[in-house]
Amino acid sequence: MQIKKKIELSSIEATAYWWTNIIKNKVRELIKINTTDEKEINFVKLFYNYTEADWRNLYLGLIKFITLNVNTYIPTCYEYGIDAFNQNTDKTGHDQLNVALSKILDKPFIPDIRLASNSLKDYTIYTNIFGASVWYKSGGLTKLPTKYKPTYILTGNEEEFYLRNLLLATIIVLNELDKNFHSITILRKAFCQEYQKNICKKKIEDVIELFNAVFNQLNDDRIIMGRCYNDTYYTNLLQNDYAKVNKYIVIATYYANKILELNIEENRENKSKKLTK
Repeated sequence: MQIKKKIELSSIEATAYWWTNIIKNKVRELIKINTTDEKEINFVKLFYNYTEADWRNLYLGLIKFITLNVNTYIPTCYEYGIDAFNQNTDKTGHDQLNVALSKILDKPFIPDIRLASNSLKDYTIYTNIFGASVWYKSGGLTKLPTKYKPTYILTGNEEEFYLRNLLLATIIVLNELDKNFHSITILRKAFCQEYQKNICKKKIEDVIELFNAVFNQLNDDRIIMGRCYNDTYYTNLLQNDYAKVNKYIVIATYYANKILELNIEENRENKSKKLTK
């Protein structure tokens, strides 16, 4: 089994990926709190049905616009010793980002909202061809990382896209069938066995590696709580998560039933072992 190497991004690519995740997380936060702010509601509507494929397209589009912004930036001697193209998360602080979003989404107007999480203070990102740095209003300047674990947004890997959607759909169905099921071990074992048997002929170790990577991504995206090395996970599903995987539900139901069958079987075996001790 090969451990996937991290992907090295340019400063512009890293900035585009940073903004993609900022927007992605903000949309999820606003949906979860059921915002009543009109601008925030209209902002959410733009991204409500976004799949990972849509987020990848946004990321690629932002690369083009940030490249243009960086290449045409005129030095103006900003504070903090940084003089580079910059945008921040506060209202009125990311006008060029909104211009880019308007072009990419083909919308005449992008609602100007605060993009930082409600639990955090705002921050500014500075980008030039040599690097990118983030200044936090709460205090501190840090370099933006340029090495990241592979994700569909970065790579466009279609198998990863399919497995992610199938796994998310399976978790959704499991949540409907048995709200007491939380075992990562049984989920991984049955899911990977069925995936290898029905979808691909890769070594089971490679299927498990891909499963773990995608499972952790779902945790990073706050759809589930728990990482692949934990014993249990819990769901944090929102209504728009269901819409993204509708076409996977039939096969996901098959997977979910196989997982629950294994769960019953292993629970029976464990009880039997306890009785024979």
